[in-house]
Amino acid sequence: MAKRVLVTGVAGSGKTTLYKLFKDKGFVAVDIDDGYAVWRHAETDEILPYNPEDEDWHAVAEWAVDTEKLQKLFDAHPSEVVLVFGSFARMRKVVSMFDKVLLLEYPNEATVRERIAGREGGYGKNAHELVRILSYVQPYQQKMKALGAEAIDCTSPIK
Repeated sequence: MAKRVLVTGVAGSGKTTLYKLFKDKGFVAVDIDDGYAVWRHAETDEILPYNPEDEDWHAVAEWAVDTEKLQKLFDAHPSEVVLVFGSFARMRKVVSMFDKVLLLEYPNEATVRERIAGREGGYGKNAHELVRILSYVQPYQQKMKALGAEAIDCTSPIK
């Protein structure tokens, strides 16, 4: 049985909804956005302030996981299933930390736009962020499947 499970997908795919559902059911579950990742410069690795209004920021900023913090989470729950929900850069470096990876997959760009538009807030509401998301939906999904992720249609009902 998989003990460390990553549930990933681009913005609006349902990661947070599933995270809350599993957390409420008593599972050890974390959202990567809750202190497990920071914005970093893609080339220099320096921590960057969040600046979605700056178009140039989007060209260099990566949402990168703190792998040491993630390992501490796993070490704190050695015999329990740990569910991690999130999407981030440098996936090749992190995916090996998991026994199973599930990809919440979008079927098309129109669905992405619809999901982002229907959100109360969060990543993707800024126009520059939406352009960024749309540019990497298909490449991200293809990369995750190439890394062994099991794809799940994120437009299916939650049950």
